[in-house]
Amino acid sequence: DFSTWNAYNNQFWPASYLIDKDGMVRRTHFGEGEYTETERAVRFLLDQKDTPMVAETVKGNFEDQYSKDCTNKACPRKTDETYLGTSRAKNQANTSTTQPYFLNANLKSNQWSLDGNWKQEPEKAMTSTGGKLNFKVNASRVYLVAGSEKGTKAEVKLNGKSINKFNIQENKLYTVYDQQGPLIDGEIEVTFDGQVELNAFTFG
Repeated sequence: DFSTWNAYNNQFWPASYLIDKDGMVRRTHFGEGEYTETERAVRFLLDQKDTPMVAETVKGNFEDQYSKDCTNKACPRKTDETYLGTSRAKNQANTSTTQPYFLNANLKSNQWSLDGNWKQEPEKAMTSTGGKLNFKVNASRVYLVAGSEKGTKAEVKLNGKSINKFNIQENKLYTVYDQQGPLIDGEIEVTFDGQVELNAFTFG
């Protein structure tokens, strides 16, 4: 329910808050990058602990379940974080980027495409009239960073079957798919009925 997001009055994604053993926020960073600086800060704070850190294996996570479902067959890797703006877009499968866009009906693993009158800018893809997006993904959970000044409804289909509906308003992270077991090359199709801006997909 975004309780942590709201508790920090967070306005950015991605965002990191590094907290020490006493519960104090020691470092924040918004956006991508500064991975070396973040790791250096983590190592510094770990050195301050009174007891050694014990690494634990989380059971039942995506990788465990994914491995079970992929026994004796070749499976693609989990889908990476995917940006929809032109500056960092990858695996877009539209054959043309002139309006209107048309869905690619023959997506390969981890590819996506747009349908409708979209405009792609460096950090987002946007439409004022509604449209569609399809994405062949490998993940246990699928999230979309999006927003709409006027508000829009979104319907999600998985392999042609409707599985989720939600309203998009403020710019934030929305849940597209979160069900039992991972998708293995499952095709997600999201339909928007009005004005919307899409920034990125992220996966769990």
